[in-house]
Amino acid sequence: MNSHDRFENLLSDTCSVTSVDEQPVKEYRQLEQFLERHGAVKAWFHGHENFTEFYRWKGPDGAVNLPVFRVDSPMKGKYSSVDDKRLALLVVSIDTKSLQLTVREYLWNAGGAPHTGRWGSTCTISLK
Repeated sequence: MNSHDRFENLLSDTCSVTSVDEQPVKEYRQLEQFLERHGAVKAWFHGHENFTEFYRWKGPDGAVNLPVFRVDSPMKGKYSSVDDKRLALLVVSIDTKSLQLTVREYLWNAGGAPHTGRWGSTCTISLK
């Protein structure tokens, strides 16, 4: 916060991205090395590009195999902003006995009648 107008001084995010085919190789390699050292990281959730997607991130050197869950956005979804039947949210549950994490996609307006949904993709991973 500054004393003049009481607003926080924000700077745009900058980094030293070393790009090959538009992939930040240096930063991805650093993330891959971090994940190799920290095996307790079991999944990655993010919303960049704003559509629902389940995939595995292997890193630039193929040293990891991390489940990734990309989450949609109700206001700026890549597809759902123009077709609300594609708007989704993710429901995450953890079974504490079996140590399994389940992620389920719920398409909130895809059931036909207004605001009736249906389940989409499902992925279960082990937390052991």
